[in-house]
Amino acid sequence: MKSVYIRVPGSSGNLGPGFDVLAAALKIYQELEVRLTSGSGIEVRMEGESDDRLSTYTQNLICQILLNKLKGKLRGRGLSLWIRNGIPISRGLGASAAARLAALAAAEIISGKSSKGAALAETIRLEGHPDNAAASFYGGVASSGFTNHHLWVRTWTMPADLKAIVVIPQMKLSTEKARKVLPRQIPRNHAVENLSRLAGLLWALSHRRYEGLREFMGDAFHQPYRQRLLPGMKQVIFEANRAGALGAALSGAGSSILAIAKNTQDMEKIGRAMQKAFSQHRMHSQYKILSFENKGLHIETA
Repeated sequence: MKSVYIRVPGSSGNLGPGFDVLAAALKIYQELEVRLTSGSGIEVRMEGESDDRLSTYTQNLICQILLNKLKGKLRGRGLSLWIRNGIPISRGLGASAAARLAALAAAEIISGKSSKGAALAETIRLEGHPDNAAASFYGGVASSGFTNHHLWVRTWTMPADLKAIVVIPQMKLSTEKARKVLPRQIPRNHAVENLSRLAGLLWALSHRRYEGLREFMGDAFHQPYRQRLLPGMKQVIFEANRAGALGAALSGAGSSILAIAKNTQDMEKIGRAMQKAFSQHRMHSQYKILSFENKGLHIETA
């Protein structure tokens, strides 16, 4: 093997009530190409979404993982990396899970290992929750969790007649910060409410019966607390639904908000309504109309 190319989709976690359990893969990607070279150093070309953490390879998450995993295994050879990140960072779209999956899968292949499962397991360990990693790895809608410390993942195809409208505010929101505002305990009625919504959401998606999706994508577990961190969040969700979305929710830990619509609807109208709602709170944003990705981790070797 002289090179490996890896493409990993981003994802939207929770989908409302599925906290740390449910996520859907999206057609935005973390791409990585690793070539073995005759030299002993590392060359890096970076494209796409970025911030200060990605400005040099010594700060880049993918580079850090590869250097750590491949230390002493290259036998005098060097690496040439091409990294293209199409996933907005710290916006609740699974950027860190996708980057970790890409790097860990590449390290496994370069080390001569054939299993990709180890890359998924380690990504979940590093992330601290399985939802985004599972969706990015398998594609489609992923439901995942742990039973007696054993990971389980169940996936199914996202209906082809649905699209995602994602409004991405200028404000970043780290998962760590978004978790700190959550209470250690929640009222029993809130837990039951979320369980009923989650059951309805899974039924609606699997049977393509969307009339209850707006209610099913509601949440009493994390969104009421996280809206304190994101000005305009509640209004953006309301305006998305009023503009015709089938349902809307905070994407992962935020700061992006995801709306779901049928591909026959005016999705531009929904996106503009969400964007306008953020602007009323002095929050600049952009929106993207995305397809759901029913294929997960993709690998090519040469």
